[in-house]
Amino acid sequence: MSDEPELSRVERRRMDARRRILDAAQQLFLVEASYDKATISDIARCADVSVGAVYLLFKNKYAILTELIDEYFSRMVSELSTAKESERTGYDQLVKVATESGRWYYDNIILMQFLPQMDSDEFLKNRLTVHVDEIIDMFLKIMEKGKEDRSIRTADDPLISAIVFYHGFNGILSLDSDNANVGRHLSGGYSLSAKIDEYLRLFAYR
Repeated sequence: MSDEPELSRVERRRMDARRRILDAAQQLFLVEASYDKATISDIARCADVSVGAVYLLFKNKYAILTELIDEYFSRMVSELSTAKESERTGYDQLVKVATESGRWYYDNIILMQFLPQMDSDEFLKNRLTVHVDEIIDMFLKIMEKGKEDRSIRTADDPLISAIVFYHGFNGILSLDSDNANVGRHLSGGYSLSAKIDEYLRLFAYR
């Protein structure tokens, strides 16, 4: 008898446990408690798995947090790439991606605040480099489209405009995250929207 079906079942159970652990950790880290207060035992209990199962899949609590941040960027890049396709002009795509990026950032502001503390994590740094390259490539395609349809003012090399836009926009998000209680209520979101609008107008051709 082949071992393939049994191995597949084991792998599915492993993947299911991993997903439940990540979902439980996100709930505990960001909603019910905090990263510092949540324990591996809390995560195991919330995920309905044993403590041993958590340690089998993740080295420690920090490794779970790293995985959550990597997942966040993977999902964000995927959703932004899909969202921009609903817009006709390059500028409209730029507005769509900027707006959705701001929403993603604010919905996950607590998670994002861990990034400066994790600067020495080589795995996460490598993964973030990949995600940043993906985001800049997305902005490059938008800039190229905007240059072609004359909806965006770009440099002769659209890649320069893509890099400039990315770093400027990221700076707006980072600065705004210093506001008191940002992400806990909606007041920060409105101020960010105004800053985004002002920044976007710098790139508008019309």
